[in-house]
Amino acid sequence: MLEFLCYSFIWICAIYGFIEILKVIFYTFIKTPKIENCKIHIVIGVKNCENNIESFLRTFFYKILNCQKLDINEIVVVDMNSTDNTKNILKKLNEDYDFEYRELE
Repeated sequence: MLEFLCYSFIWICAIYGFIEILKVIFYTFIKTPKIENCKIHIVIGVKNCENNIESFLRTFFYKILNCQKLDINEIVVVDMNSTDNTKNILKKLNEDYDFEYRELE
């Protein structure tokens, strides 16, 4: 009797898991609205971020832009009067990646 209950529990869990997988597939591929003719503009404001800005932007460009097919028209990074080395880092990264660099005046 105990063996029957164990196998019944395992089958119930397996069926429940299968139903959950079907729900994820349904909501991901069928119910997800299609984005068409949508233009995306991204503005990133930075100030005194010399310790983090390079790793953030490299991760951002790798994960967001290379891994997903988004129609991003423009990426603007605005330096808001940094007093550290952030400006130089952004100018160096601007040579490697396609974004517009601006300084707040």
